[in-house]
Amino acid sequence: MIGSSHSPQPGGSGPFQAPDDWSVDVVIPVYNGAPYIERALRSVLEQDHPPTRIIVVDDGSTDATADIVRGVRGEVPIRYFHQENGGLSSARNAGIRLCSSRFVAFLDADDEWYPDKLSRQLALFRESSFPHLAAVYCRYDIIDEGSVVRHDCHVVEPDPENRGDIFQRILAANLVTGSGSGILVLREALGEVGFFDETLSACEDWDMWLRLARRYQFDYVDGKLVKIRRHGSNMQKDDTRMFVNSLTFYNKWSEEAFRAGHHRAWGNAVVCRIAQELPRLDSLRLTRSLLDPQARRFLFNATGGSLPLFLLLRAPTVLIIVLKRMLGLKP
Repeated sequence: MIGSSHSPQPGGSGPFQAPDDWSVDVVIPVYNGAPYIERALRSVLEQDHPPTRIIVVDDGSTDATADIVRGVRGEVPIRYFHQENGGLSSARNAGIRLCSSRFVAFLDADDEWYPDKLSRQLALFRESSFPHLAAVYCRYDIIDEGSVVRHDCHVVEPDPENRGDIFQRILAANLVTGSGSGILVLREALGEVGFFDETLSACEDWDMWLRLARRYQFDYVDGKLVKIRRHGSNMQKDDTRMFVNSLTFYNKWSEEAFRAGHHRAWGNAVVCRIAQELPRLDSLRLTRSLLDPQARRFLFNATGGSLPLFLLLRAPTVLIIVLKRMLGLKP
């Protein structure tokens, strides 16, 4: 396993670059985002620490997104770029390549920020005792289509211990709250670890946080700085896509999980996902095809890599999940 390793700082105090440079570029990937893109942009323009520029990457929209973006005016320049549809990671990466500020912040086109989002995260970069800090995340609210905060949705609260060297902790589970919209990261660190994995259209955030945490440190602001929107067309509703990409992610990181002792939890997670998708997907076939033999040996170590035997061992869990789905209950 590759453990945490920190790159040397090129001089001065603070992370990586000159400590008096607090410039931020904001990258907003969007695909058919007409209903919400203006609200997202306004929330950036209303920041009490204005960014240097806003970079909107239109990932092949066919609605009025372009006209809406071009119609928004503010003191911060908004740069609009259009590309053929390549997915969220492709659009984010295109935006990163256009950045020149010290920090990069991401905002999904259907999410919003509170006005002090950037200022509070930058303040933590200034004050942090972590010498290799590369990313700061935060707490969040869930909002509906009308930007009203919902109190009936599950919100993952940050663990106070999930700061500093967090690679082992977030290898067990994605504990970086606030999604991609809630993080502020040093652009230099993104250049060091590589951009978002364009083969993933789910779990791409978790994959990026792991690669950052393997080399650098994280911290978080204990305050709600971002509003994550839940609505009918959210990507998370595409169960097939989520299932396939979750398996692709597990396949990519299975050896790290095994060496860190997380393979049992990951194997159980795969079984739970299989059970949740039954009978709508050919989940067993997909699992066998997307997890290579080595990944299956790591994740289903208790049965020598045999998925059917592993499912038999977890039969009570599988049965409960399937019954809950049949009864319309949450798994």
